[in-house]
Amino acid sequence: MGTGVKTERKRGLKAMRIVQLVAIGVLAASPLPGAAQESEPEGLLANIQAHVRESLSRLPNYTCTELIKRLQSSKDPKELPIEENFRVEVAYVDGGEFFGWPGTGKVDQPKIGKLVEGTVGDGYFGLFSQGIFATNVTRFHYVGAVLLNGNSAYQYDYSIPRDGKIYRIGTQAGEVWVGFHGSVWLEKGTLDLMRITVSADDPPQTLGIVSATSTLDFEKARVGASEFTLPHAAELSMAVTSGQETKSALTFESCHQFVGESVLKFETSDPQPEQGSVIKLESAPVSLPEDFTVALSLETPIDSSTAATGDRVTLTLVEPIRVKRSIIVPKGAHLTGRIRHLTKVGGDYKLDLLFTDLQFGKKHADLDGRKIFLSFKERPLFFQSQVQLARGARLGWRSLLVKSVQ
Repeated sequence: MGTGVKTERKRGLKAMRIVQLVAIGVLAASPLPGAAQESEPEGLLANIQAHVRESLSRLPNYTCTELIKRLQSSKDPKELPIEENFRVEVAYVDGGEFFGWPGTGKVDQPKIGKLVEGTVGDGYFGLFSQGIFATNVTRFHYVGAVLLNGNSAYQYDYSIPRDGKIYRIGTQAGEVWVGFHGSVWLEKGTLDLMRITVSADDPPQTLGIVSATSTLDFEKARVGASEFTLPHAAELSMAVTSGQETKSALTFESCHQFVGESVLKFETSDPQPEQGSVIKLESAPVSLPEDFTVALSLETPIDSSTAATGDRVTLTLVEPIRVKRSIIVPKGAHLTGRIRHLTKVGGDYKLDLLFTDLQFGKKHADLDGRKIFLSFKERPLFFQSQVQLARGARLGWRSLLVKSVQ
């Protein structure tokens, strides 16, 4: 669909981006008894702003695994719903966000849209709250003391005008600045963030956007030796004039602190690197034939009930790669990569893998610039109802150099 939303911080704040931001409506909070007549406590808003800013300034460089569950539907009954899950690594580093695929050790992409196609959002690791609390253009209105998920909270409504140039919505047809509004909830006593909602004002239908809204929930979590208020989950939704609607649910887990330069570069000799590390290959390169076909044995089980696009996979060669009668790559060589797509269209699944590395002994074969054709039981990787590939499942792999295709 190619739609996107970007948010930028101003006045000394590094630019933040919400690429293809979307969300669903505000979740209701119940007012406390007698809260309807309650006036705003003196100095409360100033204390909240100072506390949120101070909390954001203390956030360490950290990373989490982000799972995105996305559903695209249409008012046209002839169009089947499309479901796809994505798993990415997202890092908050020196006030900015970076993304990467799990297990690769590279978390250096500032735009999630470069990894995940279609409608998806970023800007949630402190950047979103900074866009609201760390500017002078936000207008707040005190709602009162309320109950949110059974906890006492202060609720404020807020609005930011288009002239503030905080929130930018864009599609392939162009980009425009928009105003936006929503609500924030802060825990009574600690003043920690609990929830933020966002709704774009007058989305530009000339760009094909009918609505764009978002809900972000926070919770306390330990990173390193300290506890911080971090984003826990988000719900997003976008509707476009073509009648399509995309809803996404985001969750963040397995958060841990980065130290020094580790967010961008890690080197280890461990063949199974921990999260945030990457193998430094110093093996001798091997040239592959332009066109070859071999069988593979799957080492990483793939189950559609738990797997997601971006998951790391490993395989081994069941038979060698030959050039004429000479063995170029032996049987048992290790192949690594990730799930490029695991998409459910209607009731059927399509699986696509991307291979990134072929290694055996002290040798390494480059897989860049090659077109991959995969099969299971001599058929393309299409499955009905579910995907269940156990360890040892046999796949056919044809690899063709791109220049040979042209």
